[in-house]
Amino acid sequence: DYYQQYFESAYKLAALLDLPQSSIVVPNTPLAKGKSWRLPLDETIKQALNLREEIMVYLAEADADIWNARAAMREYLPEFSFQGFAYGYYEWDGSTKSSSSGVEPYQSTYKNGAWGLGVTWNIFDFGVYAAESQSYEASAKQKKFQADSERLKVKKQIRVAYATYEAAKDLVYLSEESVLAAEAYLASTKARYRVGLDNMVAITQAMQSLGTAIKSKSNALVKYNLSVAKLYRYSALWPPNILPFNSVYDSAKDLKPTSN
Repeated sequence: DYYQQYFESAYKLAALLDLPQSSIVVPNTPLAKGKSWRLPLDETIKQALNLREEIMVYLAEADADIWNARAAMREYLPEFSFQGFAYGYYEWDGSTKSSSSGVEPYQSTYKNGAWGLGVTWNIFDFGVYAAESQSYEASAKQKKFQADSERLKVKKQIRVAYATYEAAKDLVYLSEESVLAAEAYLASTKARYRVGLDNMVAITQAMQSLGTAIKSKSNALVKYNLSVAKLYRYSALWPPNILPFNSVYDSAKDLKPTSN
């Protein structure tokens, strides 16, 4: 059953990578305990609420709806304008105008000014823009509610993953101790068998116990590593010493599937 699951997973991974049908993908390094999670629970939740893309999308859409509502309302409300201008003209000639007292300079001044208050209001739109504004406002409220709902979902995901991580740490420790105990028991059983104090059935049972302990350790390591991976995913933090997504994608494009 274990080997069947192992090969099914290997073939499934090859299919996901779009490799030829006869290919399988197996790890080239043994299963090991990954790095521990470095943030406490409260800080992990804080990071998730600030970085999760689902929350940011809803908030961005809500902001866009608010601006659209304001724009629609501006189309409906009256617009007031104030305008004014001034115009002046001055002319002087010191030698062309005469009078009874002699030659006098000629001087002319002209001034003109105006101001006005304007009102523009599309009162015959039958409330279309006002209704459009209310529609955008309702949509913005809905997006904010969705963002709040997503926050609750993120908090739950983080708490569950963090609890799983804490339990997995203890489980890994206990499974390692179980493997050591099973190895010691098998060694002592073999020693007793060599001096005639035990039979082959006891050795077989000891080997089965060791296999069960090793399988439990493997499951514990997988559970531990998956819980850490979920914490990175749910908190939207990028793991250290891991290439950025763009670099991984560019490298994957150059891969050429091969089969043995």
